[in-house]
Amino acid sequence: MKSHIMPGVALMVILFSGNIMAATNMTDNVTLNNDKISGQAWQAMRDIGMSRFELFNGRTQKAEQLAAQAEKLLNDDSTDWNLYVKSDKKAPVEGDHYIRINSSITVAEDYLPAGQKNDAINKANQKMKEGDKKGTIEALKLAGVSVIENQELIPLQQTRKDVTTALSLMNEGKYYQAGLLLKSAQDGIVVDSQSVSGITHALRAARRRALISPSLLYTLQQAALCLTAITSLFFAVGIVFKFHPRSSEMSGYLHLYLL
Repeated sequence: MKSHIMPGVALMVILFSGNIMAATNMTDNVTLNNDKISGQAWQAMRDIGMSRFELFNGRTQKAEQLAAQAEKLLNDDSTDWNLYVKSDKKAPVEGDHYIRINSSITVAEDYLPAGQKNDAINKANQKMKEGDKKGTIEALKLAGVSVIENQELIPLQQTRKDVTTALSLMNEGKYYQAGLLLKSAQDGIVVDSQSVSGITHALRAARRRALISPSLLYTLQQAALCLTAITSLFFAVGIVFKFHPRSSEMSGYLHLYLL
């Protein structure tokens, strides 16, 4: 597998990645499977990071404001948090749930004949122009490009607890301890990676045909037939020797003959 990507594919993937990441201003987005990503929680995690930054720069009042803003976003009762739950990923604490806050993609390019690849890339560009994310992925698959989606998740209840405790510590003037709690909230982010496309069997066969010349393919086929015939012969001889009443005597004759 090649480690580099054609410039056209690379540019397209960069643009495409931006479309599936959680947007700023708390706008929700979706994964490639149309699962919702919480822009609100993403903004809260951004505020947590900025709060830590302000703490270590001595701007404690600004740090408190940012932490309070993050707490408000994460504890918003008007938000249906169930929409963002990653149901197939178990959180460390019983009763807690991971929610999606961001999504990005990485790609790996496999070899395909140039004509086939260019046609598929042109189709992917068209699908992207139409805003069809699934269609773009399918076209990239045909181009021999494997796509992996990386979803960023946070344990919602644990993150809420860390931020609330950090705020209490700030109110007590315990800024160092508060910073550790905010760091704990950030460290709770996990990345769940899933392959969402791969080269189909038909494409793999096409790739093999492109790499193997007809004469070499014929030679390999004949060799395979000969090997099958030899294997069958030895199998038949083995059965005769096993069940023949004079198998031990026949084995001796065969041994002398081979010598």
